[in-house]
Amino acid sequence: MHAKRLLINYSAAALGFTLYLGYGVDRTDFWPFILVYLLYFGIYLGIVLYLERKNRITLIPAMLGLGVLLRFVLLFSVPNFSDDYARFLWDGHLINAGIHPFAHTPEYWMQQPGQVPGLSPELFAKLNSPRYYTVYPPVCQLFFAFSTWLFPHWEAGSLFLIKIPIFLGEAGSILLLKRLGAQTGRPNAGLWYALNPLAILEFTGNCHFEGLMVFFMLASVWLLMKGRDWAAALLWSLAIATKLLPLLFVPALWRWLGLKRGWTFAVWAGVITLILFVPILVALPNMLSSLDLYFRQFQFNASLYYLVREIGWVQTGWDIGKLSGPIMGLLGALGMVAMAWTIPSGERADLKFFKAITFGALWYLFFAATVQPWYLGIPLSFSLLSSWRAPIVWSGLIMLSYSHYDQNKYLENYPLILLEYLLFSLFLIWECRRRIVSKTARKSP
Repeated sequence: MHAKRLLINYSAAALGFTLYLGYGVDRTDFWPFILVYLLYFGIYLGIVLYLERKNRITLIPAMLGLGVLLRFVLLFSVPNFSDDYARFLWDGHLINAGIHPFAHTPEYWMQQPGQVPGLSPELFAKLNSPRYYTVYPPVCQLFFAFSTWLFPHWEAGSLFLIKIPIFLGEAGSILLLKRLGAQTGRPNAGLWYALNPLAILEFTGNCHFEGLMVFFMLASVWLLMKGRDWAAALLWSLAIATKLLPLLFVPALWRWLGLKRGWTFAVWAGVITLILFVPILVALPNMLSSLDLYFRQFQFNASLYYLVREIGWVQTGWDIGKLSGPIMGLLGALGMVAMAWTIPSGERADLKFFKAITFGALWYLFFAATVQPWYLGIPLSFSLLSSWRAPIVWSGLIMLSYSHYDQNKYLENYPLILLEYLLFSLFLIWECRRRIVSKTARKSP
C-alpha cells in the first residue's frame, strides 16, 4: 500500500512539474525555472534510488509508462527554452516550395518578400541564426517538410507533427534501455531514462532531435547484439543523418565488433549514409560553412574552451576563439575516436563499449565551445548501460546554463557555469576514486 501511494504521489508531482516547466515558464524566468527544476530533479533521484534499493520490480512498468505519459503531455507545447523550432518550420516551407534549404540564408529570403509561402517576417523574427545556412541533416529535413506540407498555415499543427517522431523515438529508447539493461546487468536503465527530467523536457518538450538520434543508436546496438548487422547499419546511418555526431562513434563500433565484422558494418553504414546525404551534397559547401561558423563563433556553457579563451585574452589581448574553437573541436573529435581503443578488440565487451561511448561523448563536450543541455543525450543514455552515474548528475546541473537567458540578458553567468562544472567534476572524480578503491580491494588477498 505504501509503495502504491508513493507511486501516485510521485506521478502527481512529476506531472505538475512537467506541466509547469513545459507550459508555465520560459527561459527568461531563470530563477523560478531552476528552483522548480532542481526540486524535480532531486525528487527524481530519490524515487529511482528508492525503487532500486527496495527492488520494487512490480512498480517499474508503471513508472516506465509514467515516463511516456510525461512526454506525451508535452507534445502540445510550444518550446519555451529553445527557438530552434522556428528554423525547422523555415526549412520545411522552403522544401515544399521546391527550394533547397541549404541554398540561401534566411536573410536572403527576407530581401525577396513574398516569394516563398510561409516565410513571414514573424517567423523570421524567431530565428536565432538568420545570417547562417541551416545545419540540419536529411532525416530532420524530411520531418520539417512533411509537417509544413500538411499544416502550411498552422504553426502549432506543424510543430506537433515534428514532435511526434521525437516522442516515438523516446518511447522506443525507454523500451530499448530496459531490454539492453536486462542483458548487461543494468535492469533499471530504462527507469533512469524514463523519468529523467532533462530527457523529458529537452527532447519531446523542446523539440530536439537528439531524442530520435539516441533511439536510432540504441536500436542499432540492440540489432548488433542480435546479429542483424545490415539492419543495424541502416539504423546507425539514420542516426548520422539525424545528427552528425554518431559518425565519430563508428570506430568504437568497429573495435567492439572485431576487424571483419566491424569492417562489413562500417562499409554498409558508409554506403547508406552517403545515399541518405545525396540530397545535401549539391549544397555541401553551405552546410560546411555553417559548421565552421559554429566552431568559430558560437559559445555557450563551455568548460575548457572558456579557460583557453581567457588565457588567450591575457596573453594576446584579443579573443582567440576563431582559432581555438576549431582546434578544440578537432581535439574533441579525435578523443572520441581514440576512446575506441579502450574496447578489447574482437570481444563481446559490451560494458566497455558502453563506457567508451559515454566517455567519448563526455570528452567531446569538455572540448566543445557550445554545450547545450540537450547535447547530453548520448552520454546520459549510454552511461545507464554501464555503472557510471556522472552524466545523470550533469543532467541536473547543466540546467544552470539557462542563466544565460535570465531576464533576456543573453549573458553568460560565469559563477553558475563554474559551479556546474565544479560539482560535476567533483562527482566524476569521486566516482573514479571509488572504482579504483573497489578494484584494489578485489585484487587484495
